[in-house]
Amino acid sequence: MIESLEIENFQAHKYSVIEFHPGVNVITGTSDVGKSSILRALRWVIYNRPNGDDFKNWHCKKSDSVMVSVTFNDGYVAKERNKTNVYHLEEKDLEAVRSD
Repeated sequence: MIESLEIENFQAHKYSVIEFHPGVNVITGTSDVGKSSILRALRWVIYNRPNGDDFKNWHCKKSDSVMVSVTFNDGYVAKERNKTNVYHLEEKDLEAVRSD
């Protein structure tokens, strides 16, 4: 079960932390505030999609890294992209070699 999600420099999110509760969670808001980018951030860290830099927040500098961290009830996984993709799994850091 997902406990929390931390998003930095990803689409509409400069920095956001979302804590989930057991059961059903509802995310609401007006148009263009980042609701769909929460789902895209989860997809990016879990499935490595989308590729490239199109998801980078438009307010950050080119040198700023993008980071999404998902905390589960039994651990966490994070993905960070600056020049390359790096996955952070518990005690290990893994650099992506290819997109697949």
